[in-house]
Amino acid sequence: MDQNYNGKASHSAMVVGISPSTPTWIVDSGASSHMTNSYANLQNPEAYTGPEQVYIGDGKGLPILHSGSSSLHTSTNSFALKHVLHVPALKQNLISANQFLLDNSCFMHLYPFHFTVKDLSSGRMLFKGPVQHGFYPFHSSFSPANSSQALTAYVKAPQHLWHQRLGHPSVKIMNKLVSQSCISVLAASNKAFCSDCALGKCSKLPFSSITCTTRKPLELIHTDVWGPSPILSHHGFRYYVIFIDDYTRYCWFYPLRCKSDVISTFMQWKLLVENSLCTKVISLR
Repeated sequence: MDQNYNGKASHSAMVVGISPSTPTWIVDSGASSHMTNSYANLQNPEAYTGPEQVYIGDGKGLPILHSGSSSLHTSTNSFALKHVLHVPALKQNLISANQFLLDNSCFMHLYPFHFTVKDLSSGRMLFKGPVQHGFYPFHSSFSPANSSQALTAYVKAPQHLWHQRLGHPSVKIMNKLVSQSCISVLAASNKAFCSDCALGKCSKLPFSSITCTTRKPLELIHTDVWGPSPILSHHGFRYYVIFIDDYTRYCWFYPLRCKSDVISTFMQWKLLVENSLCTKVISLR
């Protein structure tokens, strides 16, 4: 680009044709300075009072509102961006290729499908990124201007919500965190019930729901045997058997001296109820 366009001292930039994606920065070999369209990307910003403008490929001049510095944070390294101009009319954040190499003492290799940034003295790989739409972009992980605010921000939340966020610690640990101001809660409470903690301490899974229904007596009988009892009854019984009709919920209870008496007791009970109700026992559970 001609930096003396219209006889004025000026900055130059190439025009890129991809959609804006802040905080994406595009490497521009034709840009004489780093440029951003967002004031939030500047560190230590100052109002720009000079007469210069940024001239793009069609000869149009774009006003500069602020200047400052910035930083580019990737998953592998952070890079300094010095002398950054704030130009709101730009569609993209632009990195001056030459200024970037000077700022970070590095060199850059551009390939058809990717590009690399390496340390100038050691040749160590600092960054590797893909080509997108014919351009070489850096995707910053966060906005430098807001990073200090994000690190110091805190949010008040109910204690049960902190309990879930921190992996369900005990009440003692939660109270210690609150007392030491490690977390900020809306209202401290030791009585909040956590269903997840209760389920996690269960040794057995809950019984599944039963959907079957009965339509007449003796269609389904529930039975169980309990014993031996640690204390012998007054009449010498140590076991007990119970029969419950699913339809009527009627219950029959029989004490037993020996567990082997269950079969004979069942046969006596079966004969009794079938004669009384004039129907047969169909299913026993």
